[in-house]
Amino acid sequence: MNNFRIAFTAVLPFICYLFFGGVLRQARLVDQKFLFQLNKVLFKAFFPVLMFRNIIRIEGGTVLSLRMVLFAVFVMLGLVAVLMVFIPRIESKDSRRGVIIQAIYRGNFVLFALPLTESIFGEAGSAMGSLMMIVSIPVYNILAVIVLSIYSGKKPSFLSILKDIASNPLIDGILVGIVFNLLPVTMPEALMTPLNALANCTTPMAICVLGARLTVQSIKGNEKIIALSCFLKLVIIPLLITGLAVLVGIRGLEWFLLFIYFGAPTAVSSVSMAENMGGDGELAGQLVVFTTLLSLISIFCWILIARGVGLI
Repeated sequence: MNNFRIAFTAVLPFICYLFFGGVLRQARLVDQKFLFQLNKVLFKAFFPVLMFRNIIRIEGGTVLSLRMVLFAVFVMLGLVAVLMVFIPRIESKDSRRGVIIQAIYRGNFVLFALPLTESIFGEAGSAMGSLMMIVSIPVYNILAVIVLSIYSGKKPSFLSILKDIASNPLIDGILVGIVFNLLPVTMPEALMTPLNALANCTTPMAICVLGARLTVQSIKGNEKIIALSCFLKLVIIPLLITGLAVLVGIRGLEWFLLFIYFGAPTAVSSVSMAENMGGDGELAGQLVVFTTLLSLISIFCWILIARGVGLI
């Protein structure tokens, strides 16, 4: 029952924010033009602040397992390569191909890793989860830029992809955070307070926008691709990849972090990135919503199974 409580606690805020966004739409306090503009502001201003804050508050003293990091990075690259072969066979539109691939490989590691690892492994789990963000955030975002650039409708080149990576606000926020962490300075409390306030409101605002834009009519025609993406994201990929991790001897906290890295629901920031790079933002939002809601069941089941077989 505790496992269900952990998963439910992680997902319940999403449900509340989605509901509030829907209320705003029903009350006609927002319209599609305003929501589109707000999404752009979130992408170019608020998400970079969130990335920066998450990086600079990672404390030293915890060491990541090189085996886990190499496994995570190389398997993620392999997964994206497989998806770039598979997804175009079932989806004809480039504007949707990149969105689907991003939704399947990219998880909400930042939001799910810390509460889940701390609840199961204590402070050591939370510290390791925080450090893993240095790996997860850049890899997720750089791959997203590459994938979305390839399917943007423009003929991509190596230089254009590099330019997209360098000019992406989320990646800029990460890089500035890494540089700041390397400097022999600390953020003054007077500046950390507003920085935390701005970062903390980013995810709730982004999910409220999703709730305001999500309608039953907008889902029609996307049912099959949503169902397939959720099944791959929450069941098949975690099963295959965490099974592979077991075969190479990864257990305990390292195994659990890899599970969240590949099996957490789709990241909220994927919507803003997709929409600002020519992808189908509406489909991206639907995939975030449904993977998040269904993760309440999948995370509970995965934790239950992993505990039952002695992996965690």
